[in-house]
Amino acid sequence: MASVLPAGGAAALGATAAGLPMVAAVAGLSTIALAVFSAMTIARYVREPMLFMQEAFSNVVNGNYSNVIDISRSDEIGKVMQGLQILQTRMGFEVAEAKRQADETLRIKIALDNVSTGVMIANTERTIITPTTR
Repeated sequence: MASVLPAGGAAALGATAAGLPMVAAVAGLSTIALAVFSAMTIARYVREPMLFMQEAFSNVVNGNYSNVIDISRSDEIGKVMQGLQILQTRMGFEVAEAKRQADETLRIKIALDNVSTGVMIANTERTIITPTTR
């Protein structure tokens, strides 16, 4: 049984078939454009904060505890940034306290090294400090 096409149907069918590669090309280019846009968005929202965190951790390792950290995000990256800020603040206080104690110990050591008679050390409440008390 032969198919019956309306008048001009073969030409219309041929024109539709000829347009299919163009539709496929436009769909392919649209898909590529969407993929590039998605990749750029991911890079902006994930990669840039990661690079900042890497720099901030490097600064903390080098003793710089004054990094300004944006903790306004409420996603996983925001939580990591909050943790980084807590780490930075705590490390800054702990290093400052350790330095204070080391300076105090050095001051006492220098004083004891420079005396030639017996010396007792007392705290501000006038309690004598021995190696077992502080």
